[in-house]
Amino acid sequence: MPIGIEEASRLIGKAKPTIYALVRQRKIPCYKYGKKLYFFEEELLEWISKGKKKTIQEIESEALKYNHNRNK
Repeated sequence: MPIGIEEASRLIGKAKPTIYALVRQRKIPCYKYGKKLYFFEEELLEWISKGKKKTIQEIESEALKYNHNRNK
């Protein structure tokens, strides 16, 4: 079920003007019906997770796997 900008703002912890800016820049998944913006919670959570920064441990683990596969 779609949510409005107020709920989206609370969900991702951003102010409404920031969300409007992200929409204008086409950086956040949204839908527009008339003059209203709508969002889907699942899409917003996925959007947030895609922006996740890797930890040092994750980067080191990937590097070890890469080197191991390269040396085969």
